[in-house]
Amino acid sequence: MKAHQEEYGLNRSLELIGLSKSSWYYHQNKKVTLADKYAYLRPVLEEIALTHPEYGYRRVGHELKREHGQVINHKVLQRLNQLWGLPLMRNTRKPKVSKIRKAIAIAGDRVNLVVQKVEIQPFEVLYTDFTEIRYCSGLYKAYLMPILEHGTRGVLG
Repeated sequence: MKAHQEEYGLNRSLELIGLSKSSWYYHQNKKVTLADKYAYLRPVLEEIALTHPEYGYRRVGHELKREHGQVINHKVLQRLNQLWGLPLMRNTRKPKVSKIRKAIAIAGDRVNLVVQKVEIQPFEVLYTDFTEIRYCSGLYKAYLMPILEHGTRGVLG
């Protein structure tokens, strides 16, 4: 098209192929995709992700800046991570400790009453467990709640 454009002019060339001028300029100014724009970073990001799988996008950004002298926006790093499927951690924060866990930690050994007993008589200590059983490809479910005896580990009911 460019060779014909120089010889016959843009308007005539576009008229011959039946393309409007706005469509021509639209396709000439097409933007580069994010993957193409940052293709040079892919091997570097893959190397960082494989050597430090525990890193999130923030640490990867600092690593890029410190080791490779590349400053990349954190949102671009997140998009590249999604686009290329890099094995980066999503959330590295520990979950908050629940109030029940705090109470158990404060109580310490006083929580487990069975440990405090020196001699346990038959049928004095019983355990229970609650289990959900799915059957028929998960369409139906049943609940099992056995009662276990401490000494013999037998199922009472």
